[in-house]
Amino acid sequence: DSAWEGASLTGGTGDSKTFSLEGKSALNIKGRKDTITAKIKAKEIDTQSESHTSTVMITACYNYKTDLSTEVCVDTDPYSLTQKTKACEIGEERFSGQGAPVAITKVETKMLPHEEAGINKVRPAFMVYIENKGNGEVVKNNKVGEACSSVKLEHEAFNTIYVRAFLSGKELNCSPKERLEGGGVSPEGYVRLKGKEDFVRCSLEEGIGKEMGTYTAPLTVELDYGYTFSISKDVEILKELEY
Repeated sequence: DSAWEGASLTGGTGDSKTFSLEGKSALNIKGRKDTITAKIKAKEIDTQSESHTSTVMITACYNYKTDLSTEVCVDTDPYSLTQKTKACEIGEERFSGQGAPVAITKVETKMLPHEEAGINKVRPAFMVYIENKGNGEVVKNNKVGEACSSVKLEHEAFNTIYVRAFLSGKELNCSPKERLEGGGVSPEGYVRLKGKEDFVRCSLEEGIGKEMGTYTAPLTVELDYGYTFSISKDVEILKELEY
């Protein structure tokens, strides 16, 4: 998983600070911690009061990537028409998480019969299930700056995650795809979370010839998104003594 590159932290006064932290990884399961300081100016206390309780809220916004690498079964004879012993079985794999706020929880594998130029093939297809396991909100990766500002984000800016997937190094076709303003569609697929979770479908359009038999192959899935969350704390502001 990547670091919080170019992340920003915004306080209730609208002031912001940027920082960069190393994210969780197989070699660093806790990630990196740092302390960010900011000066926040309190409003004047009423002349009749000695103190005032105020709520300080901090919002963090950052770009993030979730990476999953696993092994899947590719079976070019899904209906077992031959008597050969198979090296693996098609099914589903479940995952507990990748140390990221948005996790890939399950991958279902299907082999779809496919014929091209008279050649019988199978088209591997993968249903990738995605869930927001963090306490914050997912935003589009190009809306992170606005999420930590006073700009009001449109509804479509939330819960959108872009997806790329590779089988044995070959990029898969992930759908649905987003239509671009100038026409055409985006190269990667996307998913818009509903109730914190949803799925995307990725397939190898060119297919695999049946002569390849049954074997395991590496599957890599990349999620690209922005993330934002807020915390608050009540603090007591004391009037400065004049004596």
